[in-house]
Amino acid sequence: MSSVIQASRPERTTARKKQLTTNKIKIIIADDHRLIRDGIRSSIAESSDISLVGEATDGMQALQLIEALSPDVAILDISMPKYTGLELAEIIRSKASATKTLILSMHDGAEYINESMQCGANGYLLKDSDSDDLLDAIRTVAQGFKYYNQDVSDIIIKCYISKNKAEEANNGHEKRMPVTKREKEILKGVVKGLTSKQIAHNLSINVRTVQTHRANILAKLRLKNTTELVLFALKHKI
Repeated sequence: MSSVIQASRPERTTARKKQLTTNKIKIIIADDHRLIRDGIRSSIAESSDISLVGEATDGMQALQLIEALSPDVAILDISMPKYTGLELAEIIRSKASATKTLILSMHDGAEYINESMQCGANGYLLKDSDSDDLLDAIRTVAQGFKYYNQDVSDIIIKCYISKNKAEEANNGHEKRMPVTKREKEILKGVVKGLTSKQIAHNLSINVRTVQTHRANILAKLRLKNTTELVLFALKHKI
């Protein structure tokens, strides 16, 4: 009896290790600057849920790695030889690949961020962001959500407000889209950067109720993500 128990333990250990490895978020890095690749590698070294499976120095190598390894997330430099990060994001979207794309850039101009959205990138991160932002970005886009940290969101919102003011000066105020009183309360919490749990606590309602309202608001207003939701709320002064 004891021999059976002893033999089964290594098998369970191996299976457990395999499961832990399988559950990790697989990523590749594509950047033609070694220092950037080294920095990213160092940032994820202490992470137990993220695994680096490949590195590329240009867009063509990155595409080959994505096709061969099917990583969960591809971190792409916006400016690379052969294919830029934006071109790659568009190619990956056109192939309906399961790989999510996170653009890494030194450019903080709204035009670059907007173009990344149009190309289908799942997130945009500035190269001077800290390690916590990088890890948060990887985990967020791996789950299928869009990621724009506070710095990038501020740029988007500032650009949008400026554009909206110009449009209002020319065309007058647009009619507000219909949202209920409860939806407005939830929108105000979203604009403040509160989580669904925090909003639920403040309104004394269930977290699931908040999540349902958020999903309904997005569907009603034909918006895609939280950033667009914040922009809508600011535009309509909710």
